[in-house]
Amino acid sequence: MKTINVVSYQRVSTQKQETERQQKEIEDYCKIKKFNLITEFVEKESGLKEQRTELTNLLNFCKEKNNQVDYVMVVELSRLGRTKELLNTKDKLHSYGVGIIALKENLTSLNQDKTVNQNVNMIFGIMSSMNEYEVDVIKGRMRGGRITKTSQGFYMNNPKVAYGYIVENIRLVINPDEAGIINEMVEMFLSGKGTYTIAKHLNQKGIVTRLNKTWYPNVIYQILTNQNLIGKRIYLGVEYECPAILDQKTFDKIQERLKNNSNKQGINKKHDYLFDKQIIKCGVCGRFYYPTLRKGGKQSVYSCTSNIYPYTKCGNRGLGITKLENSITDYIFKYFSEIIVDQLKKQNFTSEIKKLEDNLNPRKIYLKKRLNREDILLEERLNGSISSEKYHEKLKVVKNEIENVNSEISKIEKEIDEINEVQKKQTDILEIEKLLKTDNANSKKYIRSIIDEITIYPADKVMSKYPNDHSFKLILKIQRQYFTIYLSHRSIGYEPIFPDYAKYKDFFKEYNYQPILLK
Repeated sequence: MKTINVVSYQRVSTQKQETERQQKEIEDYCKIKKFNLITEFVEKESGLKEQRTELTNLLNFCKEKNNQVDYVMVVELSRLGRTKELLNTKDKLHSYGVGIIALKENLTSLNQDKTVNQNVNMIFGIMSSMNEYEVDVIKGRMRGGRITKTSQGFYMNNPKVAYGYIVENIRLVINPDEAGIINEMVEMFLSGKGTYTIAKHLNQKGIVTRLNKTWYPNVIYQILTNQNLIGKRIYLGVEYECPAILDQKTFDKIQERLKNNSNKQGINKKHDYLFDKQIIKCGVCGRFYYPTLRKGGKQSVYSCTSNIYPYTKCGNRGLGITKLENSITDYIFKYFSEIIVDQLKKQNFTSEIKKLEDNLNPRKIYLKKRLNREDILLEERLNGSISSEKYHEKLKVVKNEIENVNSEISKIEKEIDEINEVQKKQTDILEIEKLLKTDNANSKKYIRSIIDEITIYPADKVMSKYPNDHSFKLILKIQRQYFTIYLSHRSIGYEPIFPDYAKYKDFFKEYNYQPILLK
């Protein structure tokens, strides 16, 4: 008679629990039945979690040694999982020729000849649905209990409590010390001070955050926009009352001023920055430069991000947006237009489109499945399989998934349309060269495409005739080569330095231009 080889899977939900009882029951059963227990897989993980390390190891083991394993043994089915993922686990094991033995339920999923026990297979489906239903009921009870406790004034939330508050006797109360600091922030903000100034003020006074760290503008912003300040706390999608630090009128004034300061009459959104994706790098501290467009377009600059935070300024100055963008654009048109055209010739549009379509097709399939899921949910609700609350909860999740994937599909389709448009213009090189001079939107696109990086260094006055002026040395990385240009804060032009003068000597003769040679 053939010896039955089994492996065991033992699981508990928390680190505090132990698996000795499960181990003993399985070993005793194997002794009685004279089964050969090959190995054991022990896990301390929730059964609600579908991806579990030891369960994955178990499946891999059974796949590799399917000729040596007859059954996976568990004390009860819920040890393998408490969701419908249990059915997927069963199907995978069956595909390897491995059955499941559940001691408590007295179930064996495969017969000794490796055929499926259809009665047990049906029971598996029922048990899986019952487990999932039980989980849903428990979750609903826990959620209801938390909501009830919260409505009674108890603080049922994660340990992270909003600044200005503290938890005492499981209730949220005002922390007088932090509330005093908040009132100081509010007074400064409404008097015209910005979040940067407020953060700097608190740091200079030696006041630290709750975590004993330095204050930053974004932390001030988060505190000033938290509705807890006016006695409103959102928990599990429901609004509850809590002690208020500010009155509604003061809070509204703060939000109005923040809204007015967030975007000066929409100027930032209207300006199409040439370099806005971390292309410009600071040569002093290594941080990136970011564009700042002030009201009226005056003194608009690319600035090092070290200027955002208190006490982190590296000293590298900002460079005017118009000056930098126009100089780079002019430089590219004069010396690199051929490179741009050549790059367009070499572009494999077919390959780009195929790559995008490969990303698009799975999303369309996923969208179709989500739309079908909507219909299935409606059918389940109509036949009474799920409650109205459960239906709307699941429907909300599905609709969010549909919205997200629709957004991704639209984005990819737009990219494909743009490539098709450029591909049409590629057929006439002369048209492309003309495009670079006339089509601002596309010329920016091509310039961005060939510039890998711009590093800005402070420099001596190498070209300026103005007093109290300062200059910048810009290293442009273009198609794996480095080129240097100098810009002055006050002067109009720029001064290029080329690594290979001989390569450009014909150009210089034609335009009667003498460059500075790279030493």
